[in-house]
Amino acid sequence: MPTEYYVITFHSTFAALQFEKTTKDQSWPIRLVPVPRQISSSCGLAMRVSPSHIAAVAEFCTHTELDIDTIYHIFDDKSKPPQPWAGWEQV
Repeated sequence: MPTEYYVITFHSTFAALQFEKTTKDQSWPIRLVPVPRQISSSCGLAMRVSPSHIAAVAEFCTHTELDIDTIYHIFDDKSKPPQPWAGWEQV
């Protein structure tokens, strides 16, 4: 079974670091990672989020007006290309 996760990309390094600082008090298992090669982004940093926490993290982003670019759904085995997460527009 493929391992899947989500990455949140940002418009700038400042936005990525601000996101990390703002979410530090939350108990989410998220971490700052380099943007995967398959994804183009203005910033070289992304936040990796587990599938079980992506909805809560996305809702938090909306309510705190954090400056994020896109949320991508990623499969470790590369069975599918990264796709923008459809749930992001719904939050």
